This record gives sequence, C-alpha cells and structure tokens, in this order.
Amino acid sequence: MSALFDRDLLAQIVIILSICFGGWWIFVQPAAREVQALETEIVQMQQEAIASASAGPLQMAADELLAINRHFNAMLDRNAVARDASGLYALIKDLAAEHGVTLHLLQPDDRRVDEDDETTIVQVRLVLEGRYESLARFLDAVEAYPAFFRVTQLKLEARDVDRATSISATVHVEALSFTYDAALEALAKGKN
Repeated sequence: MSALFDRDLLAQIVIILSICFGGWWIFVQPAAREVQALETEIVQMQQEAIASASAGPLQMAADELLAINRHFNAMLDRNAVARDASGLYALIKDLAAEHGVTLHLLQPDDRRVDEDDETTIVQVRLVLEGRYESLARFLDAVEAYPAFFRVTQLKLEARDVDRATSISATVHVEALSFTYDAALEALAKGKN
C-alpha cells in the first residue's frame, strides 16, 4: 500500500505543482513583465524630464531664433524682387508667357520711398491681352508669387477678335521692399 500511496501522493504533488506553475505562468508572469515595462518607462520619462528641464529655456530661445531667422530670410527673398528692376520685369514677362497672356506694354511708372523711409515702392504699368481665364490665372500667379506685390489698378476691356473673346487689361502693380529695421520691429511687435 505504501507504493500505491506514494504514487497517488506523487501524482497529487505533480498536479498541484502544475496548477501552481500554470497559474504563475498565466497570471503572475504577464503582470511582472508589465510592472517591469512600466518601471522602465517611468525611468525614461524621468530622464527626459530632467533633460528637457535643463534645456527647456535654452531650446525655446533657440527655436525662437530659428523662427526669426526663417522669417528674416523669407523677407530678404521677397525684398529681392522689388530691389532688382530687371529681375522684376523678367519675372512679369515669364509669368505672362507661362499663363498664355500677351504682354503689350511693361512700363515702369514710379519708384518712391514712403514718408518713413521704411518702404520702397516700385510701380509698373502693364498692358496685357488674353482670354479671361488666362488673365485671371496670371493675376493669381502674381498675387501668389513669394514677393511683396499688390495690384493697385485693374481695367478690363472686352475685344472680339475673329469671334474669340479676348480681354485687354491695363494693370498697375506695385512691388514693395521693406527696410530690415522696420521688418524686425514689426516682427518683435507681433511676438508681444
């Protein structure tokens, strides 16, 4: 009987150990892995917080300087168009050709500096001809071009040439260029 008793006892011990091991494998081990992952995440977040706290004001100042630099460089690029008359005329000719508009006249009207000596304005008078859609696309392209442009006058006349409706347009465009001091002052006022 002791051999039978020993077998039953051994079988019960194996079953109990199997249940304990299975329960540990199913319930305890995943929870332990999750606790370990959370502890690792907490340590990483603490390290990031320490790093960002020490670099926070410095990083914010660097980001602000980069934004000012990007804005200033964009302004330089936009100013370049109005400061170079031949480049301005070539740009207008290219935009007209690109949009299927005939440029009959490109006449510089006036170059003036405003009363505060902060803005230089170059005026150009254009006489164009083309289909309405082409003229509209040309004017949209002038407006969308990365420069300081504004259309101050627009006069349209319909023409019927060989039964195809054509539009003649007289357009006055101003190209503006700002001094750097005024632009930086405006940028500083915009930040406050």
